[in-house]
Amino acid sequence: MVFYRTNQKSRGSLVLRAALIDGNREDLETIRSAVQRSPDLSLEFTTDSFIQLIVYMKHHSMDLLIFGADGFFQDHRWEENLKKIIEYTPGLRVLVLSYNEDPRFVSRVIKLGASGFLSKAELPEKLNVALTMIKKYGVFLDARYQGHLLREIRQLYANDLISLGTILMDMRAVRKVFSKRELEIFQALVSGMSTAEMCKTLFISESTLKNHISHMLKKTGTESRTQLIALAFKKGWLLKT
Repeated sequence: MVFYRTNQKSRGSLVLRAALIDGNREDLETIRSAVQRSPDLSLEFTTDSFIQLIVYMKHHSMDLLIFGADGFFQDHRWEENLKKIIEYTPGLRVLVLSYNEDPRFVSRVIKLGASGFLSKAELPEKLNVALTMIKKYGVFLDARYQGHLLREIRQLYANDLISLGTILMDMRAVRKVFSKRELEIFQALVSGMSTAEMCKTLFISESTLKNHISHMLKKTGTESRTQLIALAFKKGWLLKT
């Protein structure tokens, strides 16, 4: 286990505060050396440990996380850990680095919330370009992966699917079962809203909401909200991404 508190550059408002993690120590040193030459970054923390990274980021505000993924593939929790860091750190930009250039893998890390992806095979040549784009626009993706992501987006529209966090909803199927108002309530249920949140969002009283949900349960032959969601997955109205 290794970590460094890197010597900080004198920061102006245009310099991103960055942390670097990679489970492969050899790659970690290579990336650290390349990143430290970037005028856009102040590399303030480097580690090969998720635990050390999480502890550090609890006490220090970062603008960018550079995440070398390859050294963590044997740990099935790496995606979950990365997603948690992104969710719990508002405004954090994440650049994922990996030798895995499969567009499906790139799509996966973008869906987790990453701001960009760069192949390690293109280090250090394209690193400064990626960092500049992320600093200026908040995102970076090499042109060769853009076609795959565009096809995925078109497929979503073609299938009339909408994204609710990590769940996709087949709107065509659901519209056949629920009224417009019931559909809004169903979306709120799937999104995990509480009764109070749904009432506030949909501008309805708690009694009206309960009446709608009762009607929805009768339509579907279910007895609870949990059973309704389970039935929706079983029938293919909902899909996990």
